[in-house]
Amino acid sequence: MGDGVGTGVGVGVGVSVGSGEGVSGWVNLRWAPSTEAERIATCPQGKELTVLAELKNWYQVEDPATGMIGFIKRTFVSVK
Repeated sequence: MGDGVGTGVGVGVGVSVGSGEGVSGWVNLRWAPSTEAERIATCPQGKELTVLAELKNWYQVEDPATGMIGFIKRTFVSVK
């Protein structure tokens, strides 16, 4: 697809911060889909998030508890 949208879990699906490669108990939530982007929050392992969009290797997610929206690498989450 030309817009960079992936074919992973889909919009509105719940995911949780997993124990994938590089996860040490916390994962950075970033303002843009890049490891160079500013970290806006950290999410603990097991934190439940809602997918808003998929962009290449990233999910745009919302924390349903706080309403905060940011990006997290797909390798750091697992489908609920």
